[in-house]
Amino acid sequence: MFVKLSENLIKRQKISLDSLFIQEYMPYAPDIAIKVYLYGLSLFCDADNSIDMISDALRIDSDEVLSAFKYWENQGLISLISIDPPLVEYKEVVPALEQIKHYDAAKFAAFNEQLHAILKNKDGDSRLINKAEYEAYYYAIEHLHIDEAAMLAIIAYCVRLKGASAKCAYIMTVARNLAAEKITTFDKVEERLSEFDLYDSDIKAILKEFGRRKVDIHDKRLWIKWIKDWGFKAETIVKLAKQQKRGNIEYFDKVLQSYYELKLFNIDEIQKHSDAHEKIADLTKGVLKSLGIRMEDISPAINEYIKKWLDLGFDENIIMDLAKDCFKKNKRSLEYMHLILLDWKKSGIKNLEEGLKKKPPKETAAPIGTTQKSIGKVTQKSLEELNSLFD
Repeated sequence: MFVKLSENLIKRQKISLDSLFIQEYMPYAPDIAIKVYLYGLSLFCDADNSIDMISDALRIDSDEVLSAFKYWENQGLISLISIDPPLVEYKEVVPALEQIKHYDAAKFAAFNEQLHAILKNKDGDSRLINKAEYEAYYYAIEHLHIDEAAMLAIIAYCVRLKGASAKCAYIMTVARNLAAEKITTFDKVEERLSEFDLYDSDIKAILKEFGRRKVDIHDKRLWIKWIKDWGFKAETIVKLAKQQKRGNIEYFDKVLQSYYELKLFNIDEIQKHSDAHEKIADLTKGVLKSLGIRMEDISPAINEYIKKWLDLGFDENIIMDLAKDCFKKNKRSLEYMHLILLDWKKSGIKNLEEGLKKKPPKETAAPIGTTQKSIGKVTQKSLEELNSLFD
């Protein structure tokens, strides 16, 4: 080698460790394999490195070092270009999901036998299982770290729902979702699947409101989230579903999320909130119609104007009458109404007749024909003044 780093400089070199290695590979690797991987990586600047250097530094046999590198080759992170003499090439760390891996089928012989017993059709014969499906299940066991018995339980559950023709993609979706929740042992999988079955009748009552009958694993996962994670009672969920006039279960999930974020769990509290919201929405639509403004989404108008006007103490009648008066005077914008009501609040005016006698404030409003795009473009000064009234 013509150019070489000094020994001290080599020792001071910083190595880059991919976070994917830490998050997706390291937690499941044997301790010796981790040490070998890291120490081997640290030798990248030393042209004279060898397997013996790793062996001496870690105080283990060279065979153990080689075994560790074989482990990482099986994980797809290195290539053993040569064994005698040993030559290792570190590869780019990619997500475990993207690894292309070849599995030893003999290792999974017992698993395969039980798999065939589960995937039997009506005639009692095992359905055709192709190589890709086998390897998907092997991947779940080795990379998602789901116990073999747990994986078989997942497959059996999906077959019970879908029949022997249950698609591999469906089964793997269930497996990945459980793995993401750290549910990977047989006992934990059985516990979660039993929970799914426990709520079947309630879930069917929900789906009936959305024009569906068959319960899917996705529906069950949503129900568990609503009950266990968010804390809703089953009777509350069912009642709310019956009140839904549109949408599907995904839309309903968002509805429940909004109540969860507002910390509304009691059906009476939710109903009171919904009634108030609907009343404000009707008022907003009435104001916009009176001003001649069209908006597909009225939420900006509600949040930036109507709610604040109500909080300032102005009732619906005054707000509506003012909107009509603004239209007559060709001052058709929410910002202009905002400036007037702000001025009235400062002057202690809460009566329309008294307010109309007062000289209107200097106009800095958005132009006539305010659109949804321009609705948020209120003057900074006026907003600061309005917000100060709530301090």
